Amino acid sequence: GVPAESQPSKLVGSRGSSNRYFDFDKLAEITSTVTTNLNKVIDVNYY
Repeated sequence: GVPAESQPSKLVGSRGSSNRYFDFDKLAEITSTVTTNLNKVIDVNYY
């Protein structure tokens, strides 16, 4: 399954709403986690 924290819930508001925003801090956090995990996969599989 897909972890709950990776679900796209940070784009708030409807298309016509004026209070829409994108959570770039959350993007940085997720990107860091993905990069760390990918580096681990590469290290394990590099032979």
